[in-house]
Amino acid sequence: MMFTSRMILNLHGQLLKEIKVKNFKKMDMMHHLLSGMKSVFSQWNVDGMYEVRQSLGGAGFTAWSGIPRMIEDYSPSVTYEGDNTMMLIQSSKFLLKQAKKAFQGKNKAKFSGGFEYVAEIESLLAKKCHASSAEHFLNLDLIEEALKVNVAAKLAWVLDKKMTESKISSTDFVTVHYG
Repeated sequence: MMFTSRMILNLHGQLLKEIKVKNFKKMDMMHHLLSGMKSVFSQWNVDGMYEVRQSLGGAGFTAWSGIPRMIEDYSPSVTYEGDNTMMLIQSSKFLLKQAKKAFQGKNKAKFSGGFEYVAEIESLLAKKCHASSAEHFLNLDLIEEALKVNVAAKLAWVLDKKMTESKISSTDFVTVHYG
């Protein structure tokens, strides 16, 4: 979370400078990141506090441990500034817009902010893992590729499921639902 917060603070500083000159191009990306991170990090923290309380057995319930008070104080964070479910939906809309561009064959140069891989959904879905030992999974490039393939598979699944349920063509579906 520390690295993420530093990255967000840097992006926020850049965004503020660009807003002063009427450039709002990074606004959607910032909304995507903040919505998703608020949801994920606040849920991790609440879940972590419950895990700590449970790990301590009965002592975790006592007032002197301080844990019940922390849980009471922090548990509403999953709802503050937007319920986590809604924040994830907002965050996913940005990703679906990126997928829409990819499925429509938009200019790959327009993908930015770490989403360049979305333009390569088809080739990502065809990839096979070539790791042959546990040490290979310590390679950050392999981990990054695996995460990209995972997101591509989930995007393809969501879009395929919705298109299958729809009565319109796939091109029209993407335009109507994610345009």
